[in-house]
Amino acid sequence: MMTREILYYLILISLTFFWIFFVLRLIYRLFGLCLPLNPLKPGNVKFSPSQHIFLNGVLGYGVAMFIFIMSDHYLKWKFHGTLSDQPTLALFVHNFCVWIFNGFLFGCIMYAANSKVPKDKQPPS
Repeated sequence: MMTREILYYLILISLTFFWIFFVLRLIYRLFGLCLPLNPLKPGNVKFSPSQHIFLNGVLGYGVAMFIFIMSDHYLKWKFHGTLSDQPTLALFVHNFCVWIFNGFLFGCIMYAANSKVPKDKQPPS
């Protein structure tokens, strides 16, 4: 039983990391950007607000969480559930809408937090 639990969490973590470190990196490259390895040290690339919200919020957070949550539902059903626990299309659509909206909000909040410039670093007028 313990092996199933370890396998369960390894699959969830592997899918999420695959999205973040491979698929998202390819999407960034399509935009001509590099995915920063250290989020505390931003790169030299400036995003427009819509790029920041879409790339970092929707794709980086919203889709990653959607993949994690739907994988969690599916694996719980496969390993522990019955036929009535099977993920449905309504659950899929609901989770997709919820996590894409949450990713949008996360991107907006992160853009607002990152766009504030301290007064001592503002250019002279």
